[in-house]
Amino acid sequence: MFYYESDSINELNLSVRSCNALNRAGILTVGDLQSLSEEDLWKIKNLGAKSVQEILDKRARMEVDLGPKPEVDSVPETVPSFLGNDGITYQDVAIEQIDFSNRAYNCLKRENISFLSELLHLTYDEIKSWNKVGEKTVTEIIEKRDSYPLQPVFETAGTANAVQIEAQQALCRSIAKRLSNSYKVDLKSLYEQISPLCEIYFQENPAETMTEETLLENPDFIRALSASPVFANGIQGKLLSVLNKSVYGCTVKHLSEVCRPIPADTLEVNLRSLVATRQVTRNEDGAYTIKRMTAIEYAAQIPNQRRGYVLTERLHGRTLEDIGNELNVQRERIRQITDKALAQHPTLYEDRYAEVFQKYDFSRDDFRLAFQENDTVFEYLKLAYKAGDLPAEELMDDESFPIVFRRAGEHIAYKNCVQIGSTIVPCRRDALCDYALRQYAVDDISFSSFVDKYHALLSNLSIEDNPKLIISGRGYENKLAASKNVLWKHGKCLRYYPILLYDYTNLLEALDLKQYTDVEISALKLFNEHAELMREYDIRDEYELHNLLKKICTEEAYPNVQFLRMPTIEFGNFNRDQQVMDLLLSCAPISKEDFAQRYEEEYGIKAGSVMANYLGCIAAYLDGDTYRIDSLAMSDAMAQKLKGELTDDFYLLSEFHEIYRRLFPDADRGLLNSYSITNLGFRIYSNYVVSGKYHSAVEYFRHILLGQDIVDISTFKRSLLSTVTFCSQLYKLREEMEIVEFAPQRYIQIRKLNQAGIGKEDLRGFCEDVAEYVSDGEFFTVFSLQKAGFAHKLDEYGFDDWFYASVLAENKDMFSYQRTGGSRLFRKGSCTVVLSGFIENILDSQEAKSMDVYDLSDYIGTEFGLFVPTSKLIETIRESSMYYDSISQKAYLDYDIYFSEV
Repeated sequence: MFYYESDSINELNLSVRSCNALNRAGILTVGDLQSLSEEDLWKIKNLGAKSVQEILDKRARMEVDLGPKPEVDSVPETVPSFLGNDGITYQDVAIEQIDFSNRAYNCLKRENISFLSELLHLTYDEIKSWNKVGEKTVTEIIEKRDSYPLQPVFETAGTANAVQIEAQQALCRSIAKRLSNSYKVDLKSLYEQISPLCEIYFQENPAETMTEETLLENPDFIRALSASPVFANGIQGKLLSVLNKSVYGCTVKHLSEVCRPIPADTLEVNLRSLVATRQVTRNEDGAYTIKRMTAIEYAAQIPNQRRGYVLTERLHGRTLEDIGNELNVQRERIRQITDKALAQHPTLYEDRYAEVFQKYDFSRDDFRLAFQENDTVFEYLKLAYKAGDLPAEELMDDESFPIVFRRAGEHIAYKNCVQIGSTIVPCRRDALCDYALRQYAVDDISFSSFVDKYHALLSNLSIEDNPKLIISGRGYENKLAASKNVLWKHGKCLRYYPILLYDYTNLLEALDLKQYTDVEISALKLFNEHAELMREYDIRDEYELHNLLKKICTEEAYPNVQFLRMPTIEFGNFNRDQQVMDLLLSCAPISKEDFAQRYEEEYGIKAGSVMANYLGCIAAYLDGDTYRIDSLAMSDAMAQKLKGELTDDFYLLSEFHEIYRRLFPDADRGLLNSYSITNLGFRIYSNYVVSGKYHSAVEYFRHILLGQDIVDISTFKRSLLSTVTFCSQLYKLREEMEIVEFAPQRYIQIRKLNQAGIGKEDLRGFCEDVAEYVSDGEFFTVFSLQKAGFAHKLDEYGFDDWFYASVLAENKDMFSYQRTGGSRLFRKGSCTVVLSGFIENILDSQEAKSMDVYDLSDYIGTEFGLFVPTSKLIETIRESSMYYDSISQKAYLDYDIYFSEV
């Protein structure tokens, strides 16, 4: 090699020890080194025989130019330096420059220590062994040595090439240090591997683009580096460390996240190497695990042969008593030997099942069916762990275990299932009954007819002889009546109705059951007053409504409500005789038949039932066929005081009586009669009164609905909103397009729309254009129409989606709809709109006939603007002929498609 006398000895590529010793001795240049004899070298401190020989060999091979080195730029003054263990060159520091005390300084001088680098390798005990040095001095030397800030040497070479070389070396050192820490590789060896790679990349790429992150994120760079045995061993060591901590193993994807920045293909190469050397195995689910010895192998290598034999026999299923008789010892002694054999066992192959075994209750056959393992695995788990108590079939839904374990649970769960068409049904009475409900009870069916069809189903499946599946007796009749999939009706009839799949917020808000106090009503009253709501929730009569409310209104939420014999509902402390009398006072004189009809209109109790069971308490007032009560006159003072309270134009009769009792708690209730109510300026109707300034209730309701351009009915009295005549007028005005709901409970008048240039013909035209745009039976929302590119001249007015949906909803001849996901889901044609049918339609449109349930939820949101929780989607799918796989969290159009895929 060719050198100039002025070249630094750091350029000679000597060992760290030799280089540091020469620097400390002031031998800083090639010329300095050339001037030394071999004898001079032997005198330099910390240069041993090996280092001296290295220097002599290097000096013999190099050629030295005695002339001055050509100057490119000014050459900086050479400073003493040393090469750190991290591969970085640091400026050395004379001990005079360090703020040692006199005692510490003198101590260092006595030991011939002149530079900081000479202190770095010394331990506390080595310094303590020096002559005449105390603990305080030792502590001072170590603390000041360790706290002194080291400065890297950046040689200011005079050329751009020198600067680039220094940058390249610094980058190499940084990468080597980072990877060395992560993969436990010798820093110097790794640096030697990285350096030539960095040089290549610097030659091929602009220097300013070469950063630590750039190289580490470059898969080709990492692959090239991984080809070296040094780094490959580091990668494999890291993989073994990660896998050793994993009970169930790791996929390549997981290992890629842990072993960054190593590319997945490079990890796979190293994993295959570990598999080939039998350090790692690849499971059936593609995960890699540490190769562990089995319990049988462990028993065979136990030094104590007796313990090993006993454990082996126990693993093969022999009993304590059987082995004890063979060895002529008691069974308790065999148990003790077994426990000692297992006391300090390493992690065995069978321990991968420890957690699941301790959580679930497996039979031997179920464990074998689920995990396809031999009986020794199950015997080991029985010996080493306490079995769990949860049903093993629940494992398939346990997300704390890996998919391969949950698939194992699926084998158990479905071992006793039957396939009916493309639907898989657990062979249990409740599951088969639910299937039969979906098939045979979509419309009303008597309980006895349903039982016949159910037993016919069992016969078709050849399982009719299983007594656990038979439906018989009143016990199951009561159970079915209480089912969340049934609406139980009058006359022991029923209908399939998936109660848990509906959102009842709108229903309960509209019915407002908490408004009623100390009163008895029939569900018929609620059914008649909310006819449109009943259609929306597919509630077909008062008996279904009564049964539904009984199942969804909890005692905690409605403590004052009692659901009596259907369809009667009682609120608070009810007094039937007083309720009958209060109504009679409001409407006498009145015929018996008319009073019964008025009672039905007021409280929903059928007139026939009223005639038969309710009128005994007022028999004294019956004159022939007419009830008569002498109308007592209310005093002027009472009338004036009552008028002062009656500031509204509308009251329920029950509200009227409540105000009267509050103002005059001790007064005769008979004073508030039809005569006095009329004199107070109100007209009496079935169960309410309206101010006499209106000719009829219809006039009043139309006035409040049409009196202003914009009407917010949420500000109306709740008692008014539940009045049958009000609801009928509201529905009629909407259907006639006199008003349009542009936001929840907010209406705009057609005259206001006319002012903006929108007429009824435009609204009808919008419906017709939508009907022409969508296909028969197609599901859509206003959001999906707009997303698909549907446009209409109404768009320019900037209404929210609610406005357009309200217009479509009133055209019942063209469209059907259901409220779901915060909006209206429409379907072209007169058909039932249910969420399950909507989901089936989406799955059927997919090429694979399946979707990840979270992707399905996102799809419904992004394509239709509906926000349906995944929990509701799953529940809906499970209550239909579709299939949901809880392990892969995918929805399938039916079981056959799932089976063919999985």
